[in-house]
Amino acid sequence: MISNLYSVFLFLFLLNFATIPAHSQSQNRPHEHHEAGDHDHGDTDHDGEHEQAHSNHDFVRDHADADHTADHHHEGLHFSHPLFTESPTPDTKFRVNYGFTNLNSGHEAGSTQMVTVGGEYAFHRAFSVEVEFPFQSINPDMGGSFSNTGNLNVSLKFANFAFEKEGLLLGYGVEFGLPTGNDAKAIGSDHLIHIEPFLNIALKKDRVEAVAFTIFGVPTNQHVGEEIETDFEYNFSLLYHVAPQLQSILELNGETILSGEKSMNVTMLSPGVKFLPLKTTPELIIGIGIQVPLTHEKEFDVGAMGSVFYHF
Repeated sequence: MISNLYSVFLFLFLLNFATIPAHSQSQNRPHEHHEAGDHDHGDTDHDGEHEQAHSNHDFVRDHADADHTADHHHEGLHFSHPLFTESPTPDTKFRVNYGFTNLNSGHEAGSTQMVTVGGEYAFHRAFSVEVEFPFQSINPDMGGSFSNTGNLNVSLKFANFAFEKEGLLLGYGVEFGLPTGNDAKAIGSDHLIHIEPFLNIALKKDRVEAVAFTIFGVPTNQHVGEEIETDFEYNFSLLYHVAPQLQSILELNGETILSGEKSMNVTMLSPGVKFLPLKTTPELIIGIGIQVPLTHEKEFDVGAMGSVFYHF
């Protein structure tokens, strides 16, 4: 199975980079709307519409991606980072998350806190490597608190810009969950290696960015007789650039257990905001969001997360 996954991603990798030269050539061509003949319409109404279109274009070009207001090395199509959903475009950044969840009833009633430190480096506008290292603390209502490191996550992210002119981005990749957790504490795992291939599609129109992510998780390296638990995750994000320094976000995040000892189907609604705290440091972004379960099955009653991004 692993060899088949490797073959698929090798094929997609070669196919992805095969589209890059054509895109690069299109970027070097002059834009037709800058030709003088294109502005000689002789129609006042049409000129007004044209100026309004340019005004919207200027907002998107200069301010729409608040994560990169002063980051000029990003050219072409680029998406802002949602809060709970992964960003579809490769990036170079440092991120720290603080998450909190609370469950009020049941034998697992209590609260959890998690701090995640991560970084991503884009070797190319179409490829990046991301590493995330979490530390989790569980505080049950009945019993003492305990904490441990979670699984170390390493992701390979690819983006295909074949439909960049239409504002459409196709992406794929794979995430590896390495066993740096603790099975006895139910925080990560100390032996399982999770392999999670993912696919995504994103669309950007003026101030609106829509992102869809699907993830299929397969555990490996299990003990003899240990049940295999596969899962499917889906994430949708709708981001609106309210102002150059402010973004509103609405996300839908879900997970379904496909096989294993337990069954679960959880969907959560996740609203949030992102903003620039300092106009003099546009590389610094702060995000705040909450999660509310929509399904009867749930892992918590309410969750919240704060994020600090720093882009390079």
